[in-house]
Amino acid sequence: TPPPCRLRMAVCFQLTIVRHGETDANKDRIIQGQQDTAHPLSQLGRRQAEQLADRLSRETISTVYSSDLLRTRETSEVLSSQLNTPVEVDPRLRERAFGSLEGRPLSELVTSAKRKGVDVVEYTPPGGESLEAVEARAVEFFCDLCRKHSHLVSPATPISQVEGSIFSRYCQSKPPPAQRPTAHALVVSHGGLIRCLLNHFKTRYQCQLPDRPLSTPNTAINSFLVAMETEPEPKCVSVTVLCVHDTSHLK
Repeated sequence: TPPPCRLRMAVCFQLTIVRHGETDANKDRIIQGQQDTAHPLSQLGRRQAEQLADRLSRETISTVYSSDLLRTRETSEVLSSQLNTPVEVDPRLRERAFGSLEGRPLSELVTSAKRKGVDVVEYTPPGGESLEAVEARAVEFFCDLCRKHSHLVSPATPISQVEGSIFSRYCQSKPPPAQRPTAHALVVSHGGLIRCLLNHFKTRYQCQLPDRPLSTPNTAINSFLVAMETEPEPKCVSVTVLCVHDTSHLK
């Protein structure tokens, strides 16, 4: 695979993926899944979102994409207000549906998976959504995002990088890529869907990530440089990790 951003007719954009702020259900280890109004951000979760917004204020972000569930919408609203950036809501960014186990303790999911003799991540509860189905909608969203950004960016106009931005911090420790990102998209989603996206980046694009991506902590930052060919049709050709599970903004 050619090095990122060195392909003929290629453009790069930065993709930052964050998890929503904490809810009481997170703290109590309750499975939320796609349950909505019962799980707003906790007081700590709102503070986490504010700290994340302050951290991301160094970035030049064009659009915030958010799951339509309450805990992500509340997080993205805090970010949008601070960053002065519009929010696009997309149901494909929802958490995995856990069927009959939604609202139940996480320990019941672990017990049920063990009873079936499968890994807890791969177990699908009755009425729940399979891991394959979650990954399929996550990948569909990512491909649509790449197509959209292939028309929004220009290789001649990289976005500005202030001191302390994610990209500039990456370049302090690694050789800088041949081309700077020309747009920056922010995605606000959930632990299960983020795990599926990271797994796709690792298996499809050989992105350097842990063998088994851990669950992303609340409001942790995962950021990537996405390189695309624009001809004959837009497609992603490489994904380079800039940071993963970064919680340095939390105090």
